[in-house]
Amino acid sequence: MANLWNVWKVGVDHNGYIDPDSYVKCWSTALTRAAFLLNRNHEAFAGLRLSVGNDVLLSDVTPLVDGELFTLEYSEVVRKRLDEQAIATDFFYGSLSLEPNQTQNILRFGLRKAFLDYSYEGFCPPMRFGGQEYFDERKYVEEDHFLEDCAVNYILRNIWHNYAHRRLQNINDGNYWLFAGGARHESDFHADLISSIMLVSSYGIPALCSLPKSEVANDRIIELFRMNKCNQLFVLRAQQRPGSGSTDGTHWRFRRSLANYISGYLISKNLTPTSLSLHLTDEQKIACQINGRYFFSKNKAPLTGGSKVRYEYAREVASSISNEFRGNLNDDANFYNWSSSSLRELKKVLLIK
Repeated sequence: MANLWNVWKVGVDHNGYIDPDSYVKCWSTALTRAAFLLNRNHEAFAGLRLSVGNDVLLSDVTPLVDGELFTLEYSEVVRKRLDEQAIATDFFYGSLSLEPNQTQNILRFGLRKAFLDYSYEGFCPPMRFGGQEYFDERKYVEEDHFLEDCAVNYILRNIWHNYAHRRLQNINDGNYWLFAGGARHESDFHADLISSIMLVSSYGIPALCSLPKSEVANDRIIELFRMNKCNQLFVLRAQQRPGSGSTDGTHWRFRRSLANYISGYLISKNLTPTSLSLHLTDEQKIACQINGRYFFSKNKAPLTGGSKVRYEYAREVASSISNEFRGNLNDDANFYNWSSSSLRELKKVLLIK
């Protein structure tokens, strides 16, 4: 980590929320939590709890690690030959691999300077779907390291997004450019969903597909997803890329953001799906695919509406689709059994069962 810091600290201005040194430590903390989740079935880690805070987890895990639990490698492209557009497009995402040995799985993560720069500059207090802050300012004062915990949460979900591409989809930093257009959209929808499942699992909360008597959402899951909405790096990246302001680009970002909101809503209600994608009809209405079934929203999507309108629309659509999906599970035992079993099998493939 010292090498990473020595390379990156030169010329970095404080972003107003977290100092650069603390932000580098957030990466280490996130990778520790990720590596522990993937090693929790190993005998050496038996009894450790993911539900504890980051500081406690670090103190509990460190004495038990045999050698290295993860590696974080840092790379920077030669900027003299590349402009910001090329860097933001082709030298943005990092690499990830999992190397098992006799005692533990070693998580290896390659971090690109462009991603580190944008994610640090883009960090902000958690924002709602429409752009309003989620938490009262007192939250930042009353809870020590709350913003650092948000940063760890955000980094962690990005790690899991890369993990989903690599482990499930056979997409990596060497071939991702082959899967453009609709293929990339579909792969991102699925990786976003998987990363949400992995995120709650990283904090000791099982993602379930069940039909409990109570329909009350899990408050801790809601808080984790709200904390995750703390970065504008993809907005900053889009500003450097051609076509990002086009109608297609705007529609894609809306669809992806709304799909993430819906999946988080479902997971918090113990209705975790294994497949979710979202599409706009010719009339700019929403068609949402969940576990192979399609659900339709009659109201036109506010693609250019204000923040309050967009947030209220997201809540309405998520609630409506959640109720319909729950109704399908209730009314069709075969569909419910398949949805539950597919989630269990997915967790096995992800190494979190």
